[in-house]
Amino acid sequence: MNLKTRIATFATAAILAVSASTGVLADNTVTQEIGTNENGILNAYIEDGALTRKPFSFQSQTSTGTLNLHVEDSRGSGAGWNVRVQSTEFRNGENSIPADNFRHKGIGSIVTHHGDARGIISESQDQSFQNPVKVLKADSPWGTGEFTVPMNVDLAIPGAQPAGTYTATFTVAINNGPS
Repeated sequence: MNLKTRIATFATAAILAVSASTGVLADNTVTQEIGTNENGILNAYIEDGALTRKPFSFQSQTSTGTLNLHVEDSRGSGAGWNVRVQSTEFRNGENSIPADNFRHKGIGSIVTHHGDARGIISESQDQSFQNPVKVLKADSPWGTGEFTVPMNVDLAIPGAQPAGTYTATFTVAINNGPS
């Protein structure tokens, strides 16, 4: 084999080696779509609860407490939501305490069971439950998950209110969107 043949053979081998090692480059992608959950739940409710027991008094007094508000949003849309609460008057037979005396005083630390509590905001502090009160909202894209929200409340008890166990009923509404 002469020198020209050896150089040509070596050059051909080098070109083949470089071609084999570089290959053809391509842009490849992998996609994963996660759709909204058409069977997802948007729900809110307040657990049964009791306020601090107070003795009979001729003076007005305030009873405070914490009620647990549960919120679930498993729709996956991130559309946000808002929760409104209204109360009936407190009744004990013929005796009552007006719903206007029952007030939302803010929230405690949110317990997250699933999801992320960022973007969940307390609303309408120191508002009466006589009319629907927006107590909580989640701005878009937040609020997806399950949460327990301690809702601080107080009840102004008029002086000389007859002794007994008084009961009120909540109406809780959760709506799509933060407004």
